[in-house]
Order: sequence, then structure tokens, then C-alpha cells
Amino acid sequence: MQTRKMKFLHLVIIIIFLAAGAMAYKALVASKPKLNRVKKKASYPIAQVITVELRDQQINITGQGNVKPVKEIQLISQVGGKIIQTAPFFVNGGAFKKGQQILQIDPADYEIAITLAKAKVIDAESKFQLALEESKIARKEWKLLHPDTLPPPLVAKKPQLAAVLASFEAFQANLEMARLQLNRTRLTAPFDGRISNKKVDFGQYITPGQPLATLFSISAVEIELPLAIDDLYWFNVPGFTQGGQTKNNALIQIEMAGRQISWNGQVVRALGKIDEKTRMIKVVVRIKNPYAKKPPLAPGMFAQVIIMGHILKNVVQIPRSALHPDQIVWVVDKNQRLEFRKVKIARLSNDKVIIQSGLNNGEQVVVSPIKTVSNNMLVRSVAVKRESK
Repeated sequence: MQTRKMKFLHLVIIIIFLAAGAMAYKALVASKPKLNRVKKKASYPIAQVITVELRDQQINITGQGNVKPVKEIQLISQVGGKIIQTAPFFVNGGAFKKGQQILQIDPADYEIAITLAKAKVIDAESKFQLALEESKIARKEWKLLHPDTLPPPLVAKKPQLAAVLASFEAFQANLEMARLQLNRTRLTAPFDGRISNKKVDFGQYITPGQPLATLFSISAVEIELPLAIDDLYWFNVPGFTQGGQTKNNALIQIEMAGRQISWNGQVVRALGKIDEKTRMIKVVVRIKNPYAKKPPLAPGMFAQVIIMGHILKNVVQIPRSALHPDQIVWVVDKNQRLEFRKVKIARLSNDKVIIQSGLNNGEQVVVSPIKTVSNNMLVRSVAVKRESK
């Protein structure tokens, strides 16, 4: 009996607890604030874009090459002898003006040769005058004996006179040669320039035909640029392209001591021969007065050359990354939809593309990659700063 009462009591207590819990849960649910549903916005790919600005664009062709002198010669003596005088500038790198004496070879032997040659000329002239007088006397005597006939050549001493005259002229030629040899003992500069590769010095004996030094002109230098054949379409090469004799300007740049130095030049010619291995042609750019600036554009330097080519009208330049296969670019319209646009390319370089047609002023061109892309898809465009030219 007692056990039944205990079980009943436990059951009543459990029911009370369950009822209290149910009432508490109901009150908690009733007090919970009501949540409003929010519609989630769709996420579109980000497309970095630049705005199309049609303008006139000059085509610049870039190349690199070594600086070479326009004139470079070997200083070679035509006579032999001991060097008795050298100019102060006769050193490697020495500068000289046209007509300045570079060195002097001992002229003593050549002065003696002139004295001997003069003596022979005087002797030959005396013999010629004597033969001439003898010829006149012989003609007079013949005329007295034979007034109606001319004297024979032997009687008039014409062969003897001709022989003496030839000897006289030969000795005169020897005298002129001796004077010429004497003049050749003085070696003078044929142009304004500088000295390199000096091989002799004061007091040294030299022989005819011996190289003494190398001279190069400073009036102008040239740079040979290896370029692709297609590049010649964009500028004129005198004597090689259809542009006539028009010479395109060029900008030559050298990086030195952390700063850039530039000179102006012109395209003057092409070497006219295609390299069989590289299939390229060398175009020559000439720079006048390369030593007018300090430091100068000296032979042996490696320079970058920018040739100012033809001007294209109403074109746009975009990064190479914005061009896709089959000459397609991605254009974002006003509704933020992507369009695959076919364009016409004027020029293609390593990092830039010049578009001749297919894009309109103010349109936005995608310059960033998009992982998954399709025509007419929605994107979110973000304008980026156009790179400076």
C-alpha cells in the first residue's frame, strides 16, 4: 500500500515538471522576435576595364645595336724612316682636327734625294738646250746647201733632240717624286677625329706600309639595327622601301650612371641583305656630332634606338593581355554584359596591341582575366588606370 502511494507521488511530480517545462517553452517561443527574410544578391565576376580613347598613334619601332664610327682608317706611312716628332694628341683617345700633323718622319734622306734630283734636272736641261742649238745650226747649214728641200730628221738631229727631251722630263718626274716623298714624311689628319690602337712611338723606325694607329671620325656615328622585315612597313628606308628618300627620325638612348642620355638620329639606309639564319635585315641609323654632348655617344657603346614611324589615324592601344584568340576582345556594355568583339589589328608587339577598327570611343575593354567566361554574361566592371605610353 505504501509502495503504491510513493509511485503515485512520483508520477504527479513528473507531470508537474513536464507541464512547467511546456509552459516555459511556450512563453520563450512567444517572446522570440520575428525575423525578416532578406533576398541574397547575386555575385558576378569582377572585370577590370579601360575606356577606349581613339586618337592618332605614331608607330615606334625599337631596336638595339652597337655604335660604330662612320669613318675608320688605318694610319699607314708610305715612306720609311725614324719618327722624330709626334703630336701631343698622338695617344689612344687623343682628339685631333683635320689637317693637324700627327707625326714626322726624319726627312734628311728625302731632302738629299731632292738635291740630287735637282742636279740631274739642271744637267738634263743643259743638255736639252745644247741639243736644241745644235739642231738649229744643222737646219741652217742644210738650208744653205739645199734651199728648196727640208732637212732629213737625222740631219736636223730630231731623234737626238727627242732623246734629250725625254731624259729631261724623266729627271723632272724624279724631282717631283722626291718632293712627294718628302711631303709624305709629314702625316696629317684627314678629318676631325680621335686615335685608337696606337702602335708606334717617338724614335721608332718604321717601314713603308706599316700600320701606325687607327683613326676614326667624330663627325658622325652609325648603329646597325637588326629588325624583322615586317617592321620596314612602318617607316621609310632610303633606297630600300617605297617611301622615297624621306629619312625617318630616331631617338637614341644610353643608360649611364643611373641616368638616361639621348641623341637624335636618322634612318639613312639598309644593308640590303637578309640574314639567312635570323631572317632579319639590318637598318642603319646615323647620328651627327656624337661628341657634342658629354659624355659622348662613343663607338663601342650599346644603345637602344626608337625609330619614329608612320602615324595611324583614330586607333586605340590596349595591353596585349586584353587580346584573345581569333582577334577577339571583351567589351562591357552599359548593362554590364560581356560582349565578344572581333577587331582589326594594326600592329602587335610583345606587350601592346594597336587596334585599327572594331572599337568605339568610350567603350570599356576588359584587361583582366576571368576564370569562366561566356558571351553576354553579367559582370561587375571596375575601371583601372591606363598605363602611360
